[in-house]
Amino acid sequence: MLKNMPQSKPSALLDLAVLVAVIMAAWSLRFIGIENVGAITMAVALLTVFVILKLRRQGAGQIGLGPIPPARMLLQQALRLLPWFAGAWLVGGFVGVALFGPPQTASAVSELPAGLWTFLLDITVVTWVLIAFGEETVFRGFVLDRLLVLAGSERQGTWLAILLQAAWFGSLHASQGASGMIMTGTIGLIFGWYYLNRSRGNLWPLIVLHGAVDSVILTASWLSR
Repeated sequence: MLKNMPQSKPSALLDLAVLVAVIMAAWSLRFIGIENVGAITMAVALLTVFVILKLRRQGAGQIGLGPIPPARMLLQQALRLLPWFAGAWLVGGFVGVALFGPPQTASAVSELPAGLWTFLLDITVVTWVLIAFGEETVFRGFVLDRLLVLAGSERQGTWLAILLQAAWFGSLHASQGASGMIMTGTIGLIFGWYYLNRSRGNLWPLIVLHGAVDSVILTASWLSR
């Protein structure tokens, strides 16, 4: 189990409050007609995380971004996570569909660019940098780290922190409807648990699997057009 670096609860709460305010401000841009709000939100959230780390004089290792393992080891670690991801996707999807019907098409799928080179740029920048790296860094790294400070690293506090970051993560996928939020929230729950208990505070396997799965889904959707 991860141990928190020394940090006060007020500072952790302030960090989360700043992040919430930034995300809400970026997300509200959709109401004035700005497109690609999801990508903008993730970009500013990621920037905010690194600014806060800089101000707190904390390194990226504090939120799981330590040295990148060798490629073969990293691939093996990502493959160990795959069954957990598949289980979370199936269970979350089944529960969501049973309660609320099929999820709505994600904006990342519905807004795929038509051209090949634009699509490849979209996969590289949006899928890998903003979604895979960004979401794992912000939620499983930064948010979970701060929630652990607030809730404590004992068993009950740890589970509360995992549940809260998963709920927040799921809520940001509201464009996919209630069933989509349940499915992504379940994935966030399992990823949070895996990050703390199996990958021992190493985000890189989560980032690699997240990026690979999304890339396969988006490529299949693009080719089927």
